[in-house]
Amino acid sequence: MDVQGAEGLVLDGAENILRNNNLKIMMEFWPAGLSNMGTDPQGLLIKLQQNGFKISIIDKSFNQPHQSLIPAELMKFITTNHFEYINIFFEK
Repeated sequence: MDVQGAEGLVLDGAENILRNNNLKIMMEFWPAGLSNMGTDPQGLLIKLQQNGFKISIIDKSFNQPHQSLIPAELMKFITTNHFEYINIFFEK
């Protein structure tokens, strides 16, 4: 999913689907874009985690998920490495 910061709005609209299905989501995670659209980036990660999703970073060189993280760790990773966005993978 890459909807230029509206990912939080899309996921809000899909709340029942997220709760009741075994889904996999690949998403561009752009904290500034999410904030611009009124979504708390870390709050979005927490919400997905509370719905049973594991959070992993997609490694650009291999396009495979790795590093199952908690929301605070992911936000620290983005800040520490000065990434504007990263691709993440959510899986139940």
